[in-house]
Amino acid sequence: MLRNSRFEVTLNLNRMLTVHPAKATRKYLELPITARRRQAQMTCILVDKRKALERSMLHFADYNKSTQRLDDTRYQLTIHYDLGDETELLIRLLSFGPFITVTSPTEFVAKIKERVDAQAQLLDNF
Repeated sequence: MLRNSRFEVTLNLNRMLTVHPAKATRKYLELPITARRRQAQMTCILVDKRKALERSMLHFADYNKSTQRLDDTRYQLTIHYDLGDETELLIRLLSFGPFITVTSPTEFVAKIKERVDAQAQLLDNF
């Protein structure tokens, strides 16, 4: 049994009906299954134009989130997510264009900037 693993294993158990133990061989490693997930949260400012607030509530319905009204058209949206879903969340946020500004954490903001810069370079080379 592998006890001190540096590897993160995600198993989607949604459609499994039965589970049977396998024989331990050299081909396969037995990894301990833990219920702990690595959680993170990100915060952004949402400008409610073109029904962006309504769209964001539907778009991020599968995440635990909270929304706080800042003024007539701006909202602070905090989304809690699994680190394994970070890339998907990043892509979803980018789909809102100028109506969402990610404010924290700084690492997430840096990833957003990297994606936008890479896209700008692709357009310049086109």
